[in-house]
Amino acid sequence: MFKRSGKRRRTERGAALVEFAIVLPILIGLFGAVIDFGDAWFTSTSVQSGVRNASVVGFDAGVDYDHDYRVVRSVMDELDNRGIETINRVVIYDPSAFTGDLPAGCYATAETGGVAGVCNSYSGAFLERVANGTARDEFVAGNCASSADSSWCATTRGGGLGTAFNVGVEVSVSHSALIGFMPFFQEYDIAKSSVISEIAR
Repeated sequence: MFKRSGKRRRTERGAALVEFAIVLPILIGLFGAVIDFGDAWFTSTSVQSGVRNASVVGFDAGVDYDHDYRVVRSVMDELDNRGIETINRVVIYDPSAFTGDLPAGCYATAETGGVAGVCNSYSGAFLERVANGTARDEFVAGNCASSADSSWCATTRGGGLGTAFNVGVEVSVSHSALIGFMPFFQEYDIAKSSVISEIAR
């Protein structure tokens, strides 16, 4: 019976340790990537679900003067419940007013803004006021010019009462990777939108 020498066994153990040392960083990287990409997928589906629920709130609000406030509040509540705290922007828009991507004016840097007759844009600073409850007063009944939704006033949508119209909601969030092992994937933005058809009012 052939027996391996002690020296040969030690050499094989040493080779196994070297191989393990080479493979270990790759395994750690794969593990980190799986966790980060899984978290990104969960965040993406959470944002999409929150936007869809906000669209339903918008459908129920109809042409009420505080329509946009209710939609923004719904987005914030939904995403906060899912652990997403950094909402960059909420855009409420008329999907029938353009084709393709939203106009650049819908992403204005001001706290509130938008494109006349097309969209209203609400930034993170405005969302902070929504969170502390002071933003509701910025939606003024019967005075579109001084209301936060002045670009696309809720009470005049669809040409007035009795006209059917659609409302779209787009939300942009920033999210940090859980592990951040991949240098190109440490923080990322996700934007999701949803359109729900309004019934005739």
